[in-house]
Amino acid sequence: MIVRKTALKKLYSRGFKSMMSDRKGNELSSGGDSELGFALVLSGWQVWYDTRLKLKHCMPAGRVTWNYLIRLFQGFGITSVGLDHYEKAIKAGRADTTPDEVNKENWKFEYKKTLKEIRKYGLKRILSLRFSQDNNTQIPMLEYHISSLKELCRVKKEYDKDTDAIKNAVWRADNKVLKVSHRKFIETENDFRYGWPWRDETRSKTLNLKKYPKISILSPSFNSENTIEKAILSVLRQGYENFEHIIYDGGSTDGTIEILKKYPHLTWISEPDKGQCDAMNKAFEKSTGEIIAYLNVDDYFQRGVFQKIAKAFEENPDAEMVVGNLYFEFDDHTFIRKPEIEYKKIMQPFKYIFPINPVSYFYKRSVQTEAGPFPLDNHYTMDYWFLLKAYQNHKIIKIEDYLGTFCMNGFNKTSGADNRKNTHYRVIEHCWKYDRKNLPSYLLSYYKFYYYEKPPYNLTKLYHNLRKNAGRMVSVLTLKKNKYYSEKMLHSSRSNYYMNRRARAFSGLIASFFIYPKGLTHRSRQSMLAYTLLGKNYTEKAKIAYFFFTTPPGLPLANKIHYYSNEFKKSGKTVKGNSLLFLTFIVSPNFIFKQWKSKKSPDKETYFII
Repeated sequence: MIVRKTALKKLYSRGFKSMMSDRKGNELSSGGDSELGFALVLSGWQVWYDTRLKLKHCMPAGRVTWNYLIRLFQGFGITSVGLDHYEKAIKAGRADTTPDEVNKENWKFEYKKTLKEIRKYGLKRILSLRFSQDNNTQIPMLEYHISSLKELCRVKKEYDKDTDAIKNAVWRADNKVLKVSHRKFIETENDFRYGWPWRDETRSKTLNLKKYPKISILSPSFNSENTIEKAILSVLRQGYENFEHIIYDGGSTDGTIEILKKYPHLTWISEPDKGQCDAMNKAFEKSTGEIIAYLNVDDYFQRGVFQKIAKAFEENPDAEMVVGNLYFEFDDHTFIRKPEIEYKKIMQPFKYIFPINPVSYFYKRSVQTEAGPFPLDNHYTMDYWFLLKAYQNHKIIKIEDYLGTFCMNGFNKTSGADNRKNTHYRVIEHCWKYDRKNLPSYLLSYYKFYYYEKPPYNLTKLYHNLRKNAGRMVSVLTLKKNKYYSEKMLHSSRSNYYMNRRARAFSGLIASFFIYPKGLTHRSRQSMLAYTLLGKNYTEKAKIAYFFFTTPPGLPLANKIHYYSNEFKKSGKTVKGNSLLFLTFIVSPNFIFKQWKSKKSPDKETYFII
């Protein structure tokens, strides 16, 4: 972050004081730079961002550990509570918000919101924090929300007071000034997150085409009353003269049809279909435009897109598809997606970004005619199926404009799908049918660079595991480490038994006896084998029976009498000692054999004490 010196001087001279710090003793509490950025925006300065600006953050390898990452996210969670005051003050200065919307976001609102986020992870995931879970990508965000909740509880009394203090701070600009500045910002074509709703149509004064090519916008729909009107208006308000918007509805039962009837320029049909691909094929057959684009009714176009597309095709007559950048809205965040246009790169979505939504590309009619109709059995990756064919056989150009916004609101069909697996299978199928020469290189890249949560195939890891297991097998076959591996199996079996996995525990014990037969002589292993084989109740009964038969009932009393008989003999009272010894043999005849053994081995003691 680079800050103008004049802005800093003016901000501090008006009485700004930081509420946060980057470090509190040994505790990380990041956010000082973010607080400064928020304060500058509140005081009327503008933040400028350029994608060409690249900064490299250097960190020693030894510092990048899992524990450090967790502590970092915990610090972010604490910081987010402190930054909430600034965010609410900035919201109050937006042109598209009212004071009531901001005032309701008090401490109670934030507490419930954070608690709701934590509940999404489930009780089992929360309780699992007791154990180390390296490389589990859900854990950092869970720690983030838990830290936020703890911080909210800590600042419960001061939270609303601090929010009001920032809203009424002397150093910040007036809300009216901020709202005017924000209104100018959202009415430009460079609107980032606040590009909707539009107030009027977009007219381009610089576009000078001899003839506007006809653009066909095709939209499949089903029960979309909450989002379809925004999609329709994003097409209608483009200010483009030659277009058609065709909507194929799958027989909606909500208020979608009433919305469609409001707009006479639409061509729409509502009837049951065989899925989204069927609706897309029907819409394409009915269309007549030279340029085709699909618009899902959850998404919408940015301002002035149609003019930019028409200009791009006019300036590049041999181009068959134009691809642009994309805004990706997920929950409360907006991300930028800049796709690649090389065929081999979009074949590797785990490394590069392909046009992940049809709102970001337009193409000539001949492209889809050659690709053929969308397959009806493909319900999730029909767009990717089409792109692989188009990129392989047609000329693609890219413009740096943002063409549309892809909204991932949690209700999309894509939200609940395993997109990683689906795209992988789609590339395999495409290569097998149309491009077998690139299949080996794709598979090599996939298995080598697959870096998701649980990498199932990693060549380096695979070689390491193969070498490690081969060494184990050699050590077992050569009887070098059998006792070591037997002990490990015993510990594993004991853990499985306590987790009520008796079958696994029993099989592990048998395997440990097989590689190390001497373990059968150990009392602890015999006991564990009985527990896994018979269960707890029957094993306890077997133990009682064993001790009954191996230890006669009179043995404890005989031991005591025998001890005192020896004591009397040592003190010279031989008659009393022999009489007690005789009584010992009556109580427990087993002592006759013990006496005989003690005489046979004079080095040992001649009496036993229990």
